[in-house]
Amino acid sequence: MTLRARLTLVFTVAMVIVLVGTGATLFLYLRADLREDFQEDLERLAAAYAERAVDATRVNLRTLPKSPVPEEIENPEVFLLDASGRLVDALASSTPPSIPPEVLARARAGNPDAFDIASPELRPLWLVAFSPEALPLERRAALHPILGDGNGLQAKYLVMVSANDLGLVRVLDRVRNSVALWGVVGALVAFGVGFLLSGYVTRPLQQIATTAQAVSEGALSSRIPADAGRDEIARLKHQLNAMLERLEAGVESQRRFTADAAHDLRTPLTVIRGELEIALRKPRSAESYQRHPRARPGRSQALRSARGGPVAAVAA
Repeated sequence: MTLRARLTLVFTVAMVIVLVGTGATLFLYLRADLREDFQEDLERLAAAYAERAVDATRVNLRTLPKSPVPEEIENPEVFLLDASGRLVDALASSTPPSIPPEVLARARAGNPDAFDIASPELRPLWLVAFSPEALPLERRAALHPILGDGNGLQAKYLVMVSANDLGLVRVLDRVRNSVALWGVVGALVAFGVGFLLSGYVTRPLQQIATTAQAVSEGALSSRIPADAGRDEIARLKHQLNAMLERLEAGVESQRRFTADAAHDLRTPLTVIRGELEIALRKPRSAESYQRHPRARPGRSQALRSARGGPVAAVAA
């Protein structure tokens, strides 16, 4: 995988994590606010039923007009219980849900309270937030005490109202779908932005690599395209170009020295070669060949100079 692909992938994954975290946080906070609002509506409805339940002769339930029931409260069921939690009257087709002991104790002490009703449809919150399935209905119940005469703050009866939180399901379902949609859009945008940013970062590296390859192949005049900016990459390009200029100057100096040395060596070697060819045209004895270098010390010195002077300098 190329560096650009890795940078794009890392940026996209990071942005997706941020988007998912933001969406999940929004989902949780909105759910908590909606549950609190629903509980307040449910407690007000239970208080209204408790107020209408008191009669001059007996305590019973009376059906409220449709208008006081909020729209988001679906299928409300009303139960009239005595202080021990036994059913006295009901405006419902089902049995009352089981009340947690601590909630019953607080209601008997004259404090309104509410609790969640367990349902097999309920799933873990993280699964609800990220599952494509429809949100399950959450059902809650509110208890409102009816204080008896002479009992102080102790409740004589309890009015319990249970209902489905329809508003919560509607709002959270829209929020979840919107978050999922914008999450996909955000991931695509993050991929595009990451691709552009990684290209901006890796393009100078590609230019440096291309120039280095050209120089290694012999094109010493190649230079890295310079940028007008003053950032770290621009300074790096400037320093590398300066290094390439010094390298090219050094190589050119070496080439000129080699050419000059070759020119200086060419003349004495040519003279020596010519004399040797002339000398070899006549048949001579071995003794005459041995005397010839001693007879021409100047030529021998020239040969030694040719071997040890410029040649040694070039080798060094």
